[in-house]
Amino acid sequence: MNNIILIIKKFSALLAILLITGCSTMHFTQLTPELENVKTRTHSQWHDTTLNGMVEISYPVNLYENCQGQPWKKVTVEFGLKAGLTTLAVNTLMDVIIPGSSLVNMYAPWDVEAQCAYLDN
Repeated sequence: MNNIILIIKKFSALLAILLITGCSTMHFTQLTPELENVKTRTHSQWHDTTLNGMVEISYPVNLYENCQGQPWKKVTVEFGLKAGLTTLAVNTLMDVIIPGSSLVNMYAPWDVEAQCAYLDN
């Protein structure tokens, strides 16, 4: 019985830590003419960082290339649950391999979603 209570307490503590770590979302909006024949397409990718986000591993998102020269309407940059779980897994593994590295995030992905405006021809 005591083992079950201990497991429940550990699980509750882990769940509380996951819930209070929080997510981060930034929205960037560009005003585009609201025409009737404008369609929106979404392009999504991860942007990878290391060393507590100070060093970028992947190239910055190229909105001109992703939107094929068309204007972008909205860009959302988010560090959500999926990215948080990935960061937790990678950093836990790195802490096992390199003890004492728990103070540095060795990998942290951000989800970048760009909405592009396309004229419907």
